[in-house]
Amino acid sequence: DVPEETIAAETSGTEPAAANESGSPASGAPTEVAEDAASQSTAGDAAGQAVDPTPAQPAQNSAASGALTVDELFALFPDASAIPPGLDAVTEETRTLEGVVDALGGSRDAAVQLENWGWSGNAEREYMPSDPAALPPEATTSITVSLHGFASEQAAAEALPYYSDILLNLGYEERSAGSIGAANRLLAQPQEGGGTVVALYVQEGSVLYRIGGFSLAGDPTLDVLSVASATIGQ
Repeated sequence: DVPEETIAAETSGTEPAAANESGSPASGAPTEVAEDAASQSTAGDAAGQAVDPTPAQPAQNSAASGALTVDELFALFPDASAIPPGLDAVTEETRTLEGVVDALGGSRDAAVQLENWGWSGNAEREYMPSDPAALPPEATTSITVSLHGFASEQAAAEALPYYSDILLNLGYEERSAGSIGAANRLLAQPQEGGGTVVALYVQEGSVLYRIGGFSLAGDPTLDVLSVASATIGQ
């Protein structure tokens, strides 16, 4: 689930198109910030540059037999009542292993790490307004919830910094997310137009959660944390 480039706010009052985790522009939602960071050079924050792969350290449990399936990951999504009001247009997608590797920069190291961690699948939902004009500029105008399954808690814990370091290296600032999950990392980047992109990574059990939020003229942090609490605390 990863990088994004500089997202320029549009003057029309809707969110600027941003590249999603697979590297293709999303229809107005710049929240795919964490997994596409290295592959999105045309849509959003700052294109990440691929780095020379480093030798992967094998995880203790590399068999995916105990990991959650895609259907089981979708079952972990929050109820619609946990989503900020007005974000009533929902789209779903899943990423293949190859798609996640590309989102993480496309390196051999990323492929080896995911294999060693027993990556089992991805489930993602994006919540957008069906009527963007009905929301004030300071409202959260996009929420993306993306879940990755791994073979063990240790594997998911190791994946958290690997995924999130991409955004940190792009200049995102680290914030406090409290005690959500077993481990977490909250990253944010203010936009030139006044908006803010936020990406929260949470490890709970063998699942890595990434919850992204965008606001054209406000800060979606509180909404992102609220969705995370409803998702992981249910």
